[in-house]
Amino acid sequence: GLNSDIAKGAVIIGMNMKGEEVRGTAYDDYAKDITVLKMTYNTSEDQATWVMCRVGGLQVDDQVTTGCLNSNEKIKIDGVDYDFEYDYLTDNNNGRTLQKFSTSVDAKMISCNPGCPFADAQMFVDYYGRSDYADDWVLSAFDNKETDFTLGNADFSQLTLIGRTEAIKKGTAYMNVFMYVIREFEDAVIDCRTECDLDVCNDAPVHAWDEGVAFYTGSEEGEIGDNKSADGYFLHQLADKRCANFNTCDENGLAQVNSELLKLFNQGQKQLLAGECGAARTTLKEMTPWMYVPLIQGTIRYAYKVQRENAMEKERAEGTVFAASILPRIHNVNATHAATIYDNMKIFFATTSFAA
Repeated sequence: GLNSDIAKGAVIIGMNMKGEEVRGTAYDDYAKDITVLKMTYNTSEDQATWVMCRVGGLQVDDQVTTGCLNSNEKIKIDGVDYDFEYDYLTDNNNGRTLQKFSTSVDAKMISCNPGCPFADAQMFVDYYGRSDYADDWVLSAFDNKETDFTLGNADFSQLTLIGRTEAIKKGTAYMNVFMYVIREFEDAVIDCRTECDLDVCNDAPVHAWDEGVAFYTGSEEGEIGDNKSADGYFLHQLADKRCANFNTCDENGLAQVNSELLKLFNQGQKQLLAGECGAARTTLKEMTPWMYVPLIQGTIRYAYKVQRENAMEKERAEGTVFAASILPRIHNVNATHAATIYDNMKIFFATTSFAA
């Protein structure tokens, strides 16, 4: 066990399979004599090599293990050497998952204190009748069954694997991740107001704000996100795709949504660094409606494709997901309009009226 107590963030040093140094930090506070602890690997700002131990829930071909700790070597914690045991293929886990973005909605967006409930999250919980609505959506699609919602149910047993695949992929990106993006920005403003004295602490709110930008963008957009290779899976890429359909791209061929959001992202970051918490809250209120735009565009696009182009199951399922990602916000304003959209976009809807 440990020779002494160690604090969260304590430096841990070991070696990888090549005999190279690996550094990380203690995941939590740990008491003397404890025999099991978690370590977080250090990351770099180089996107290609940000962390060289990536195992978690990845498929074997996607795993990277060259930077994983070698259990045949000792680790050093607070200057003390320790022998340790672990299996680098099963014990290197991803601490944060896309699923947890949904299953943590209640704890991090509804019941938390201070600052909760967050307005957008509350709209979705009120509409769907459960805080883990996005997780239930994805798991129900995997399990080929109907969701368990108060409103907006989707019966995935009516779809083949083609449609359920779209429900899973886009539900993960546009339901699980989307709300967590907003959560990170909300958390940044709360940190600014309640936890940090400008003289000693401005890292926490800025860190949370940066995470919001990261989850909006994703890791596949490249360093400048110029859409040249059309990579990406999250909202940033969706906005770039939909702008071409709706003539809302800027002069560089990028979504005006992304151009405006980048300005606001940078503006909010500067405000938080300066301790201007109220101004950052105002900036967040400007940002949130912009983030719904590509989801609304997606709903309109697939309503058109279904009615006017006789779209098949894949496109119908995509339209259903896009509608699910905006229905709670619309319902919050006008329940009748939300019901109209749901009736026209639900799974295997009999008819779709684009005009409706």
